[in-house]
Amino acid sequence: MTTTLTPKTFAELLTASGGANGTVVDVAGNIVGMSAPAFDYHPVTHEPIGLRLRGTARTNLIKHSSDLTQAAWAIGGSSPTTINANAYLAPDGSMTGDELIRGGTANGSISQTFEPVTINSIYSFVFRIRAGTWTTAAFGLHTGDWAVQTGTILSGPGVIDNAAALKTISGLTSEWTTVLLKTSAAVAAGAALRFYLYPEVYNAGTAGRSIGLWGFEAYAGDHSTTYIATGAASVTRTPDRVTIGNLQLQPWWNPAEGTILVDFSVAALSPALLQYPGVVRILGGSNSIQMFQTPTQKIGVRFDVGGVNTWNTEIAAFTLDVPLRGVISWKEGRQLARINETVLSRAQAGPVLSANVELRLGQVATDAFDGRIRQITYWPKAANATEIANLSPDTERIVG
Repeated sequence: MTTTLTPKTFAELLTASGGANGTVVDVAGNIVGMSAPAFDYHPVTHEPIGLRLRGTARTNLIKHSSDLTQAAWAIGGSSPTTINANAYLAPDGSMTGDELIRGGTANGSISQTFEPVTINSIYSFVFRIRAGTWTTAAFGLHTGDWAVQTGTILSGPGVIDNAAALKTISGLTSEWTTVLLKTSAAVAAGAALRFYLYPEVYNAGTAGRSIGLWGFEAYAGDHSTTYIATGAASVTRTPDRVTIGNLQLQPWWNPAEGTILVDFSVAALSPALLQYPGVVRILGGSNSIQMFQTPTQKIGVRFDVGGVNTWNTEIAAFTLDVPLRGVISWKEGRQLARINETVLSRAQAGPVLSANVELRLGQVATDAFDGRIRQITYWPKAANATEIANLSPDTERIVG
């Protein structure tokens, strides 16, 4: 019997659905539209970093996310700003980055409102900014007064000053910086919520100073970890669902025992309490094995035999975007699991996976995983405790 899965690309192995209106970073470092299955690359090094699973459905509430010339964006203030459209090469590789130019010494802004908000929630706002002729800007979310909020740089150069109600960013360069602005408390349903941005400073500035802008997003709750582009209306990205079906028909599949290794990373925490996004799940009838992410920022495993949960445990904590290695091994009388260097075992009957066997990634049940899967390796033999502690994708044979 073959001891390892024949190397294949994700596209050759997987059946995929979902991910509508989703994006990834391509091999050139550009943000591009891609439904499932979507492979992701590092935006700076261009290194491949895994199959991108983008989490629960998210809706970008901003309209015309990358076109400030549209009427959804309001020009305001005592010294109104002007827009030089398509002035910069944008993060998606197109010439669609807009330049926002200060009109005078008094305040001048660009803004967009999404009102009234319909969900009593914290709100998150993401945008991309770069230097034009100047390297600073002021910005904030307004709900009748400046909302209690915190700014964070997600990527790129710059420093944010959170001391004042209206936030400022300095140290911008010709490289794009991605900024997250998040309310510290829930915004009441029915409130008017508006985003403002001022080139250089709020007031007492210099006419003609400018910055570049592109890729605006607003979300009820936490932000999406991948960009969702919009036009005249808000846009929803659907969860990714990736499967390999009918494993029982494959000559290398062993229904009685096995070992699976997954190299992965987590991009976002569980979106809510009581949600357990699955990294990977193998199920056959009422029997299943699952590796999942918990609301307490840990990775756990679960075994079900005959529809009854026989082992459900959290194994190890994780850090966002840091590579993890998870291994599950099962056979009659023994269940083993490993996350990085931590190994747990249980003397318990393993599930027999013989009918309608399916491997699921992403939305394995109702909760969708937000992260990347770099590699999956399967052996039709259950690794023992010594083997599982040292197992890698290069392991040729398992003794058991």
